[in-house]
Amino acid sequence: MSIIFLGANVVINAVFLITFQITIDDYQFSQYKKYHKCAFTVIVGLCFGISLHLFRIMFGKLFALPVFYAASTNPDTFYKPLLLYSLIQVSTVVGPIILVNLYYAISTGSRYIFSNQLQMTNVEMLVISSVLVLIVLYERFI
Repeated sequence: MSIIFLGANVVINAVFLITFQITIDDYQFSQYKKYHKCAFTVIVGLCFGISLHLFRIMFGKLFALPVFYAASTNPDTFYKPLLLYSLIQVSTVVGPIILVNLYYAISTGSRYIFSNQLQMTNVEMLVISSVLVLIVLYERFI
């Protein structure tokens, strides 16, 4: 079951990156890609392999380093696709993971709460996935 969700996650990440490369035509961002090729390539690789949410690293001004300070002429062109694909990822990948973890957290229980390592892992993943959903929804609607 996890392999299916992992595969769906990678497909969504790849579609997002392809869509992003095709649709974004921004002068300031193209200058960023030109001068920070290595950082851009690493961030795109992380987005493809792990999560499209890591794409925000480029714009985060992390440690006030220029490689994490991608500028754009119109920031909405960057955030709209990212928010759309984030909602798709939450509904197709994270949502089912939450349901599976909730089921296993309840079904692996015993008389003593958290006495089973599998149950503890499911509860932990349930909390982490739920926090991710809350962050994505907060970003989308606020």
